[in-house]
Amino acid sequence: MRTSTLVSIFILINTVLSIAQARQCFNELPVFQNGKNGYACYRIPAIMKAPNGELLAFAEGRINGCNDFGNVDILLRKADPIGISWKKMSVVADNGKFQAGNPTPVVDLLDPEYPEGRIFLFYNTGNNHEGEIRKGNGLREVWYITSTDNGDTWSTPTNITASVHRPNVSKVNPKYNFKEDWRSYANTPGHAIQLKQQTYKGRIFVPANHSEGSPDNQFNDYKAHAFYSDDHGETWQLSETINIPSSNESHAVELSDGRVMQNIRHQNGSQKERLIAISSDGGATWDSTYFDAQLPSPVCQASIIEYVTPDKDRVLLFSNPNSKERRENMTVRVSYDDGQTWLLSRTVRAGESAYSDLVIQDNNTIGLLYEHGNDGGIHFANFNYEWLINGKNQTDHQFVKKVINKNNPYSQEFAFALAPPMIESEAIFFEERNNIKLLLGFKNTRIHYTLDGTTPTEQSLLFSDEIMLRNSTILKAKAFHAQFLPSKTVSARFIKLGKPLPIENITINQTPNKNYPGTGPKGLIDRKKGTTNFHTSHWMGFAGGDLEAVIELEKRTSFQKVTASLLSDQGSWIFMPASVEVYCSNDGKDFKFLGSQKIKPTADGEPIGLYFEEVSFPKDQAKFVKVVIKNISGIPDWHPGKGTPSWLFIDEILIE
Repeated sequence: MRTSTLVSIFILINTVLSIAQARQCFNELPVFQNGKNGYACYRIPAIMKAPNGELLAFAEGRINGCNDFGNVDILLRKADPIGISWKKMSVVADNGKFQAGNPTPVVDLLDPEYPEGRIFLFYNTGNNHEGEIRKGNGLREVWYITSTDNGDTWSTPTNITASVHRPNVSKVNPKYNFKEDWRSYANTPGHAIQLKQQTYKGRIFVPANHSEGSPDNQFNDYKAHAFYSDDHGETWQLSETINIPSSNESHAVELSDGRVMQNIRHQNGSQKERLIAISSDGGATWDSTYFDAQLPSPVCQASIIEYVTPDKDRVLLFSNPNSKERRENMTVRVSYDDGQTWLLSRTVRAGESAYSDLVIQDNNTIGLLYEHGNDGGIHFANFNYEWLINGKNQTDHQFVKKVINKNNPYSQEFAFALAPPMIESEAIFFEERNNIKLLLGFKNTRIHYTLDGTTPTEQSLLFSDEIMLRNSTILKAKAFHAQFLPSKTVSARFIKLGKPLPIENITINQTPNKNYPGTGPKGLIDRKKGTTNFHTSHWMGFAGGDLEAVIELEKRTSFQKVTASLLSDQGSWIFMPASVEVYCSNDGKDFKFLGSQKIKPTADGEPIGLYFEEVSFPKDQAKFVKVVIKNISGIPDWHPGKGTPSWLFIDEILIE
């Protein structure tokens, strides 16, 4: 008899997303090519859509090389609304022989004095390397220029450092006399936003970050913040600092309910995930912060933007290098619930890639201005929503994956599959009682369960706090939600152990692999169950061959069932054995056959599972019990490791 526990399955969301048979479109071309037009290197892209629909692509032009500091100008290239025809490059900001960088564009469409819209381009200047400025040897300042003719001409620069920065260098400027002693400073980089909803409609909101005081070796002197204007740039206010050490470059987006989200780089690399900050007052203060495990990051900038799909659904798009190790795999993700989950993603470039910025074009095509690595120049990719959600995309969320209509491979209908509840217990084996919890990571989910082996329905017991087991049982659970189809059923077997049989000794016929020794042969009779993590000390692992265990009881004892606790994990080349055989003896030499159990072979695609293989027989009495686990002859042909010896993992043998 074979019982599976802790299996991960998926369910379908009730609402099927239907996309008409639209053509998938993708195009990419270089916009800023290293070594051309007088600049050795181009970095730090930013892009926006002008009021007339034209695209404005900005970048840092680094004259002498790709280093952050040096003779750096801010450059602009304009394109037609569909991003095909690009005009010549022009310089929109420079700082002499020093640095002008971190371009951050946004358009104010709500200023009554400029009914056709006014573009702001924020940027920073610096007179020394970032590391030296962090030591107090230099200054970063904050500026903006504006354009009222879609970027054809620009105003003279306006310095807003005293309003949005807190430097303590009064010898440079008497106004720069702030006790906070901010040193390094950077806007986003990438596009800023103008809020469109409720109380803060019209607010120009610019994410930024700064270092404070003397440098810290782990970059903990950095913290993110923002600045904003409620009067179309006449005055500027600082937001509350996001009080997470090492928070750094960030992007912002307005959520569907008017809250503001900042999506932030974590500089020291201790947590290679994006940091999220949420504000309910337009970004003035921050209600909550958390790291989003769905958004891995190799310590790099990223971009986020809102988008309305062809079906009029409001979603968020996010771009960054999808890796924790290297700046590579430029990926665009989709969230249908304000960034709580990121259900779909598609790789734009598998190779080196770094900074990026997203823009929504006039024809509702998605544009991505991004770097081919740190020194590969800047390219512009544009694609439609149909390309993004179809084809070779993937789902990265731990609970959800995309499910395509298998009956019609040409259909573009798809749904989402959601994992069932997780069964959390103190132990699978227990002696008196066992506390069980049922968990699922989505809000407003109802979990129903049964203890009699039947399939749960919405009329079954409803899980609230915990389940107290006092007897052996098979627990089955199923999740329900108003917006989703119910999950498939997950089950687990829990075993109440009787009084332990008096065991004298145990021997086995082969030595386990040195990497998976368990706690030695006696670990197979310690009545402790392992999890699906086979690296723990509960598990013994054997690379091929049959396993024979001889258990010596203290005296002749009656028993009628033997159970072997096994693991299957085909991704790690661990397969179920072929059978379990049980023998008994009174002298340890002559063994009598009691019974055997054939085991169902591991199937292609079968999830990781814990299995109890039971052999029952008429009650007998003996002093020695021999259990033989017959391994399969080799890994099946459907597996990449076909023909090689299969791993056998066992953590317990029970005699009852």
